[in-house]
Amino acid sequence: MDTPSAEVIDAVLRGHYTPPKPPATFKASPKNFLSDLTKLAKEDNVDPILVLLEKHYPDITLSATQHGILAFIDDSLSEILAKTDVDFRIETHIRNLAPLIAQIAIEKTPVAIMGPHPLLSIVDLLIQKCLGWSEDLGILGEQFIDKTDGILKEFIAGKLSISDCDTQLRTFFDKEQINYDKRESQLCDAQMHVFNSQKGRFIAADTLNKLMLGQSLPLFIIFMFQGTWFAFLQDIVNEFGEESVEWQGICEISASIISAMQHGQNETEQLKLINQLPSQIEKFTQALDFKFKSIENCMEDVVTEFEAIKNKQASPACDFDLLTLHESTPITKITLIERMSKLKNDQWFLFDDKTESDEKVARLKLILNWPETQKLLFTNHNRRKVLVMSYGEFSDYNAKNVISTITALPHIFESIRSTLANIIQLVRQQKNKVTKVQEKNQRIKINRNYIDTRKLAMETTLQKQQQRAKIKYQRALILRKKAKKKILLAQDAVSKLNVDAWVKLPLMEGVLTPCRLVAIVSAVNTYIFTNRAGIKVAEHTASQLSQMIVTENSEILDTGAEFENVLANVITGLREDKNKSYDELSGTQ
Repeated sequence: MDTPSAEVIDAVLRGHYTPPKPPATFKASPKNFLSDLTKLAKEDNVDPILVLLEKHYPDITLSATQHGILAFIDDSLSEILAKTDVDFRIETHIRNLAPLIAQIAIEKTPVAIMGPHPLLSIVDLLIQKCLGWSEDLGILGEQFIDKTDGILKEFIAGKLSISDCDTQLRTFFDKEQINYDKRESQLCDAQMHVFNSQKGRFIAADTLNKLMLGQSLPLFIIFMFQGTWFAFLQDIVNEFGEESVEWQGICEISASIISAMQHGQNETEQLKLINQLPSQIEKFTQALDFKFKSIENCMEDVVTEFEAIKNKQASPACDFDLLTLHESTPITKITLIERMSKLKNDQWFLFDDKTESDEKVARLKLILNWPETQKLLFTNHNRRKVLVMSYGEFSDYNAKNVISTITALPHIFESIRSTLANIIQLVRQQKNKVTKVQEKNQRIKINRNYIDTRKLAMETTLQKQQQRAKIKYQRALILRKKAKKKILLAQDAVSKLNVDAWVKLPLMEGVLTPCRLVAIVSAVNTYIFTNRAGIKVAEHTASQLSQMIVTENSEILDTGAEFENVLANVITGLREDKNKSYDELSGTQ
C-alpha cells in the first residue's frame, strides 16, 4: 500500500477514533506531556498511552487529531505485541517507548512512522533479540536484561541519542550472539552424536526383528543377538551407514547365523553354512578399521553351538523377544511427518502447560530438526539447557495448545502500515453505507451506530490488551517463583559442600570437568578446586557456584565427607563401647 498523505491519514484517524470528549485544546503542549509520560516509565508498566494519560493527566482534553493518533499507535502496538507475545518485562520496554513514537507522530504527522525510522528500529531490535527471554534464566538472563534495561533507561532519560542507543544495543546483542552461536553449535554437535546413535539403534533393532520374525534360536544365541551382536550392528551402521557394503555384509552374516541354527532344515546345507561362517565372520571383522573384541568373544558361543549341531546335540530352541525400536512411538502419518520436518531452526515457541499443578512455562528455541529420528532439539535464551522432543510429543502438545509459535515481525513500520490499511478499509466501507442512503436522519443514525461500535471495539481491545498483560504478568510471576526456588535449592546444595567434594565445573567452553573441592575460605565465602592431579583450576564464591548450578553449567557429583562429624561419631561410639561388656561388643551371650 502506498502511504496516504498526512491529510488523508488525519481524516481517517479522526473518523475512526472519535474522541470520548468534545474537541478542545491542550492545557499543556503535546511535546511536554508526552515527554513527561516517558519519565513515568516503570518496570511493570504495560498501559497504552491513552490509559497513562487518563491516570496521570486526567484534566487534559485531546483534540480529535491528537486522540486519533494516540489511539492508532496504541492499537498498532497492541496488535504487534499480541502477535509476538514477548515476555511481560520486554513488553514494558516497548510500552515505555510508545510515548516517544507518539511524540514523533504528533510533531511530524503519522507519515513519519509509516516507514523506516531509527526509533522503530530499536523496537524491532528489542523484539528480535529478546523474543526468547523470560524470568527464569538465572544470573545469565538477569545480566542480559539488566544491560538492556540500562541502555534503554539512559535513552528514555535523554542521556543517549537514538543513534547512540541503537549502536549500544546492537553492539551488546552482536557480542551476545557470537556466544549464543558457539553454544548452539556445541549443543547441536553433541546431540547429533546422540541422534546418530538412536538412528543406528533403530536400524539395527528393525533389521534383527525382521530377520528373527517367526524364528527360534538357542537361548544363549538369543542373548548374544539381543546384546553383543545388537551392539555390533549399531557400531557398523553408525560407522559406515545403512547403504554401505559393510552394513549389507553384516546383515548377510546375521541371516546366515540364524539360518545355520534352525532345527529341521537340510542337513547338508546346514553343515555347509556352519563350516563357512567362522572364516566369513573373521574375514569381515579383519577388514574393518576398528576392532571388536566383544564380537571375538561371543563367536566362541557360536562355534560351540556349531560343534553341538555337528554332533547332533543342538541346544533347544527358544522364541526371540522383539527389540524395541523407539523410546517413544514414532508417528507414521506421512502428511504429519512432512509438516513436522518443515519446522524451521531458530524458531521460538512458548511452552505453557496449564494442566500441571505448578504450571510449566518456558520459551524454547528450535535449533535442530532431524526427520530421520523424528526428533527436535530445543534450547532456551541462555543456550544452556536442552530439551529433546519427538515429533509425536510435539504434535500432541501443539494439538492441545500447550506449545505455540512465537512470531518475530520483520519491521514494526510494516505492521503499523497494515493497521492503517485495515482502518482505511473500515472507513471506506462506512462511507459507502452512508452515501447509499438519501435520508439525512438515516445517515446520522448510521454514523452514530458506527461511532458507538468503534467505542465498544476500543473498549474491547483495551480489555483484551489488559487481559493479555495480566496473563503475561502471572506467567512472569510463575517463572520468577521457579527461578527463586531453583536458586534456593542451589544455594542449599552449595552450603552442604564439604572438603573432598567433587563438582563438575566449566573449565573449558562447553565441557564440564570433575574437580575436587580442596578448601573453603569462610572469611570470603570462597571455594577452591583442583583437578585430579591436585593442581588448582578454579576459585568460585558460593553465589557463583549456585548460579552455575541453576544454569546447568555445573553439577555436584559428591558432597564430600564431613570429617568432623565422622570423627565425632567415632569418638562417641568408642566412649559408649567402654561402658559395655566384652560379651556385648563381641555379640556373644
